[in-house]
Amino acid sequence: VNRLLSLKINPSAEATSQPPSTSSFKKGQKLSASYAAETLPAELLAKLPNRPGLTYLRVGDTILMLAGPDDVIVDIIDASTLTGGG
Repeated sequence: VNRLLSLKINPSAEATSQPPSTSSFKKGQKLSASYAAETLPAELLAKLPNRPGLTYLRVGDTILMLAGPDDVIVDIIDASTLTGGG
């Protein structure tokens, strides 16, 4: 069972006209606090593998798998591959 993720939103982040693309992120880098990240809905979490110690967050149309307290990017997923969009 996937565990619930704590919401990580940067309230000072300004909205942009276009959300970041998957190419905005690099594996091994920390997730920047400048991105407004949100938890995934349960129906989307159910489509992803449960990985103990890792969390999933969504930034725009990108799902990030993050590790550790520093939110290091482990994997980058185009959300449209899970939702049927794009």
